[in-house]
Order: sequence, then C-alpha cells, then structure tokens
Amino acid sequence: MNTQRVFEFTPYLNSILAHALDRETAHTPKEISDKENISENSRTRMVSWIFDLSSRFGFKEETAYCAVNIVDKTLGLKRILLDRLPLLGVTALFMATKY
Repeated sequence: MNTQRVFEFTPYLNSILAHALDRETAHTPKEISDKENISENSRTRMVSWIFDLSSRFGFKEETAYCAVNIVDKTLGLKRILLDRLPLLGVTALFMATKY
C-alpha cells in the first residue's frame, strides 16, 4: 500500500477506532463482569491504555489485541485488585511482544 492510499483513511481513523473500542467493550467476558473489584469502565480504560502504549512503542496492532486477550483470561481466572490493574496490563503487553 502506498503512502497516498494510507492518507485516504485518515478522516475515518477516529470513527474506526471508536467502533473497535465499542465492539471490544460489547464482548467483555462474563467472568470479568462478575468480579466485584473490576468494572467495565476500568477494563475499557485498560484496553485504551494498552493500545496507547502499543502505539507509542511502535508495536503491531496484533500485539495489543494479544495483550488484551491475556488480560481478559487473567481477569477471568484470578481476582486482581484495582491498584494492580496497570501492572497486569503492562505485563500482558510485555508477554504479547514475545509472540
């Protein structure tokens, strides 16, 4: 894909990202929503933060999706305190970069 074609999508970028975030939020695993200490809003902020970090460090988009998957699986298995959520997020992103 040449540079000219990439810039054709720029006006739609915010819309595309908002749609992707809405879809991600809509598919929050049931196990996570059952946890009393992690709300959907906390998870949504975590996902946004993971994508922001991934972008800042120049990782591929697939890396961020893998990190979110790791976070979801961990939250489904373990009770994580809210103040430890950023630690889980950065650890998941680190693990995702190894795939």
